[in-house]
Amino acid sequence: MGSEKGIVFFPTRELEGTPEDVQLPHENVFFPAADGTRLHGWFVPAARPEVRTTLLWFHGNAGNISHRLDNLALLHRHLDLSIFIFDYREFGLSAGSISKAGTYHDARGAWSYLVEERYIDPRDILLFGRSLGTALAVFIASAEPCLGVVLEAAFTSSRDMLTRYFPWGIPARLLESGYDNLSNIEEIHAPVLFIHAEHDEAIPVEMAERLYRRAKTEKSFHLVIGPAITTPISSAAAPTSISGRCFWMNVSGGEVGRSVRDGAVHPEGGSSPHPRLAEENGQLGYG
Repeated sequence: MGSEKGIVFFPTRELEGTPEDVQLPHENVFFPAADGTRLHGWFVPAARPEVRTTLLWFHGNAGNISHRLDNLALLHRHLDLSIFIFDYREFGLSAGSISKAGTYHDARGAWSYLVEERYIDPRDILLFGRSLGTALAVFIASAEPCLGVVLEAAFTSSRDMLTRYFPWGIPARLLESGYDNLSNIEEIHAPVLFIHAEHDEAIPVEMAERLYRRAKTEKSFHLVIGPAITTPISSAAAPTSISGRCFWMNVSGGEVGRSVRDGAVHPEGGSSPHPRLAEENGQLGYG
């Protein structure tokens, strides 16, 4: 199989910071992927020790976990839960060589670490995937019980994305393995929250809308209204939106987040159309 590095994946080895830089306590964790590859991550505990809910974070296709520190701090401040964020193989301090097939092993390893090593009940785990990471969140949620799933900038499939970026023909080596959210989304039974920017230039919102229509479980769609962007939005906005508020309350059984607005509107005024609820000017984030 030919390398997908530099085409699909853009890993960075050097960590540019740690949770300490954003005043977060954390555990430095090394754990095995399903195929034994040594992976690295950070476990950031909830502010209250009795809280068992844990967010498992699947990041995008570039950089490493240190490039998500600002988002990590925002989510931890807004949500009353622990967060486990880790790097795929060849990203950051994780060993191995990156590939789509390898990321499935990595996702399975992260899930197993929480369930088997930290003894966290699967139904206390909230899966969060951003961009490429949405495929891994969907993969785990389609096979395992969980508290809920948050998909930010979700895409339908590898083939659809490759067709978008290689209209003259997809290199054969890139079709040897792939992601297929459109098929797997139907197998999810936990609640799903979709978050997408209206003018996302990397992953068109129509892809997320197709996934939303295909999903058979309880679901909501949070549309961010604003100028065109090429990087995923910050999911920290989710708990402060109407759709986000409803989702967090459903999966947590209570109020989550520090500032909750009574409404979300389009810049030009008026409420957003059902089933999509909109928030203006989402903060940009690293994929």
